Parts: sequence; structure tokens; C-alpha cells
Amino acid sequence: IELPKFKKSFQECQNIEDKWIYFIKNARDLDVVPKLKDKNLKKAFEIANTATLSKEELEIQDKREEFIFMQKSSIEKAKREGREEGREEGREEGREEGREEGREEGIEIGEERGEKRGEIKTAITMIKEFNLSIEEVSKKLNISIYELKKYLEK
Repeated sequence: IELPKFKKSFQECQNIEDKWIYFIKNARDLDVVPKLKDKNLKKAFEIANTATLSKEELEIQDKREEFIFMQKSSIEKAKREGREEGREEGREEGREEGREEGREEGIEIGEERGEKRGEIKTAITMIKEFNLSIEEVSKKLNISIYELKKYLEK
């Protein structure tokens, strides 16, 4: 392959071979990674993107990725816990009703409440442990600032 003779833009690359050639020739000069379906090519662009970063920039990027991972894990855990609490609450309400219809409705209500509690727990964690502002968390999780303040005061 003679790279200087390869003149295609990324949009003109129709097959994976052309895309790899494009990558080899242009990775150093790209500011934005093109949208890719091939996982290996995507990973290569990410590596090339980080190769030019300083040690400090790499540390910041690693911390940012770690924070995002922890945030996602925390949200998933809170949702699971909330759903389980909701199911249990729904079962209890259903038992109190004494009817199958009431039980099913109670489970639904309980699941909704549990999921909401899970979201609130996640929000509180994001505020207290990750030092995010109430406004940021409110916007990200679509929970009112008033509601967050109410739970933070408890």
C-alpha cells in the first residue's frame, strides 16, 4: 500500500480494508473520531487519540472514566434495590387487600415507588460521594431540585 496515493475520505471508504488504510494514514491528524461499527477499528482510533495526551491528561481521562463507571454501577445497584423494595411493598399491600387484583395493583405501585426510591438513593450518592451539585444531579436524573433537597434534609 502506498499511503501517499490513498486519497479517499472516510465517507468514501466502503470496506473495512479502506477504513484501516484511512486510519493508518490519518489517525495522527484527526480531531474527531468518525462513527464506526467495527469494534477493533473503534478501539484503534481511541488508542491513537490517547497516544498524544500528556501524563496529566491521561490521569484526568482515567479518573473521568472511573467516575462514569462508578456512577453507572451505583445507578444500576440503586435501581435493583428500589425494584426489590417496591416488589416487597407491593406484595404487602396486595396481602392487605386480600384479593388478587389488589395484589397485582399493589405490586405495580410498589415497583414504581421502589424504582423512585432507587433513583433518589442514586441521586443522594451522586451528591454526597461524588460532590456533584444538586442542579447537575437534578438535570441528569430528571428529579426536581425540591424533591432532592427534601430527601437530603432527612
